[in-house]
Amino acid sequence: MKRIAYIDLMKVYAIFLVILGHSPIWTGFVNQLEHSFAMPVFFALYGMTYNIERHAAKGFFTTDFVKQRFIRLMIPAIIWAIIYSMISPFDDNPFHLSNLLHIAYFSQASLRYAGSLSSIWFIPCMFLAVLLTELIIGFIHKRSKGPKPTYKLIILAIIVLASITFVLPRFSRGYPWCTNLVPLATAMILIGYLVRQIVNVSSNWCTIHKLSIPLALVLAFALLCLASWYNWLCTTGKNVDMASAKFGNPMLYLLGAIAGIVMVVTVSIITCPPRLHPAIAFAGANTYGIFLVHKPLIIALGTLLASVGYGNLFTAFLSAIIVLIISATLTFIIDKICPPLIGNKKN
Repeated sequence: MKRIAYIDLMKVYAIFLVILGHSPIWTGFVNQLEHSFAMPVFFALYGMTYNIERHAAKGFFTTDFVKQRFIRLMIPAIIWAIIYSMISPFDDNPFHLSNLLHIAYFSQASLRYAGSLSSIWFIPCMFLAVLLTELIIGFIHKRSKGPKPTYKLIILAIIVLASITFVLPRFSRGYPWCTNLVPLATAMILIGYLVRQIVNVSSNWCTIHKLSIPLALVLAFALLCLASWYNWLCTTGKNVDMASAKFGNPMLYLLGAIAGIVMVVTVSIITCPPRLHPAIAFAGANTYGIFLVHKPLIIALGTLLASVGYGNLFTAFLSAIIVLIISATLTFIIDKICPPLIGNKKN
């Protein structure tokens, strides 16, 4: 499949936001702002690359599709979760067999109990959301009169799916494989799909396109700040966090997430050069590997900076850039030695 430059650049921006959000010195309202849309952007990215014609030609939700996604996403997730639990960078307790049960539960809390990388919750959630997306798009596609699915049905699905996650009760241990978050993650994927269709249409409007993208950026940023600020007030200073199902006001969270997705899309389109630098293109194509290795690095660097009196927002931003570069380098090395470890095929 031919890669799309602005989407690869968008992936780089998205993984940078995730790294920044994991920095121990990235705090306060800016942390609330980042947590409002960073993970939704990652889910939306799958929707933006979703090709209905190709999936319809192969048949929706085939055994081969499920197998490929499991190998691509879940096998590396299981391996890395066990590795982190064994070396225990987040826990002083030695590894024991019960950790495997915590890992198999695959919630953010259970991964913490295992002394593993809690952010790996995202991967089983993404895996199940991808499968659910395939079922929903396939269902809608079969009932659509034209080659494209009915957008009204997709919007309805988004509302229903998001509502399911918002009304489910929260448990301190979380749900197995983050199943409570899967409907919301699927909604974000569908939002990403709709955004891509809008971009494709607006790109054919020439002059209007040149004006619409910057205008969309300004409006999206304003809406994101407004929704996040009021949600900040609703949550009495506690950050929203999709991983632990902390949304504050659900409507404000959803508005902020959509605005954040649109903002990152428009920034990517505006700043995307005719041809990406090879290093940026590699990072955009390998955000999964960067995601798997970055967190211990940003926590260690952030903690070090804070201990010597440099725990401010500027150093948080700079340290995130440094960790992104180091993580991309490590991912490049892993890709050369054992690409399946980061979900890539053997060279």
